[in-house]
Amino acid sequence: MDMVPTAISVQTCRFCLSPNEQTKSFFERFNSEVLSSILNGLLGIQLDPSDQYSNICEKCTSKVELIFSLMTEFRKANELFCSLVEQKQQNDIK
Repeated sequence: MDMVPTAISVQTCRFCLSPNEQTKSFFERFNSEVLSSILNGLLGIQLDPSDQYSNICEKCTSKVELIFSLMTEFRKANELFCSLVEQKQQNDIK
């Protein structure tokens, strides 16, 4: 956040607070209440499809996509890790 805004409008990005005319509703960009729920859990940002102040700019859209991508990558790696640990433990028992 570069400058602290003194007012908001429906075009204000909910994530960085920039007054950007290119914002779109978070739910238009992502069409996902699941992602909204994940963001709430990770970042404490609660969004509702009926909220008029749920817009997100292109820059923050990219950041949210990165967060989701990293989270997915880390979860997949953890699943594989847990599977490998389980295999190792089973082999060590034999």
